[in-house]
Amino acid sequence: MLRVCGTQPHLPHRPNKDIDKDLDWWSNLLQNGRASRPIYPPTPYHNPQAYSDASSTIGIGIVIGKHWRAWRLIPGWETQNGQRDIGWAEAVGFELLVRTLATLPALGSLLTVYGDNTGVVEGWWKGRSRNREVNAIFRRIHEFIDHIPRRFAVHTTYVASEQNPADEPSRGIYPPFELLLPPIDIPPAIRNFIIDATLPPTATELQLLRNGRYPPPAAKVINRAILRQEGIKRAQAFREEEELFLLRAVHDSAEQ
Repeated sequence: MLRVCGTQPHLPHRPNKDIDKDLDWWSNLLQNGRASRPIYPPTPYHNPQAYSDASSTIGIGIVIGKHWRAWRLIPGWETQNGQRDIGWAEAVGFELLVRTLATLPALGSLLTVYGDNTGVVEGWWKGRSRNREVNAIFRRIHEFIDHIPRRFAVHTTYVASEQNPADEPSRGIYPPFELLLPPIDIPPAIRNFIIDATLPPTATELQLLRNGRYPPPAAKVINRAILRQEGIKRAQAFREEEELFLLRAVHDSAEQ
C-alpha cells in the first residue's frame, strides 16, 4: 500500500502520515511467512455479474446476478473514529462483495467484479489508494483472501453509475426479498457503521431518527423498514389468533 513516488524517484519526498501502519502491515506479512504466491498458468476470469455501490446518505448495496444484499449506513460514519468519505463507503461495498463471493465457490475462484468508483477500482489494480481509509480496507481484503483455503482472486472493472445494478439497493430501492444473498459476517472494524437492510431499525437508529440525524432520503428508508416490521408483526399476530381459534374449535368439537 506504500507510495513509491515512481514518477519522480530522484526528488526528496515526505512519508505519508499513515506510513507507520503500512510498515507494520508489511512487517507482519513478511515475518509470518505468508508473503508468497504460487505461479499459475494464464487463466481467464469468470464474470458472475457482481456489482457493488454506495450512497453516502443511505447505504451500501451489492448485486450478484439477480440476487442482492444491502446495508444501511449509520449517521456519523464519516467522522466516527476518523475521517471518511464516499470512497471509504465504496471500498466497504467492494469488501462486502468480495466476502460474499468467497462464500459462493460454485461461481468460481477467479472473478471479475464491477464498481463505479474509480478510486477503488483503479486503487485495487495499483495495490494502493491515495485514501488511507481505503488502503486500510484493501489490507483487510488481502488478509481475508490470504486465509481462504483455495485459490481466490478478484479483478475490478469500472462500470458507469447508471449501468450499475447495485445503485438502487444502495439507495434503499430493494428488489424482492426472495432474491436475497446469504448473510455474511461483518468485520469488527465496520460493525459500528452499517446494519443489514433486512433487519428492523435498532434502538440507536430510532433514537437518531427521532433526533433528526437522518437525511430525508435515509429517513424514508428507515420509516419503510419500520412499516415492514410492523406488517410482519401484524401478520404473525393474525396467524397466532387463527391457530388459537382452530385449536379451540377442535377442542370444543372433541368435547361434544
